[in-house]
Amino acid sequence: MGGLARVGVIWWPLTIFALAWYRGTILLRVRHFSRLEAAVSSLFLVISYQGIVFRDWEKVNSSFLTTSF
Repeated sequence: MGGLARVGVIWWPLTIFALAWYRGTILLRVRHFSRLEAAVSSLFLVISYQGIVFRDWEKVNSSFLTTSF
């Protein structure tokens, strides 16, 4: 795994967590959710984002492996 890939592995979860935290804060303010509801909403956002990221990453890996140079 190259250096850039390692950085991506580290930064993606942090970025996703930051987005989820921000979204939870917005939901808490706009819809007056309880903290628990905002946390659960943020957790589902993180899970769905990770599913999208990892699914797309698998597509990139598989297409890279089948590409001939």
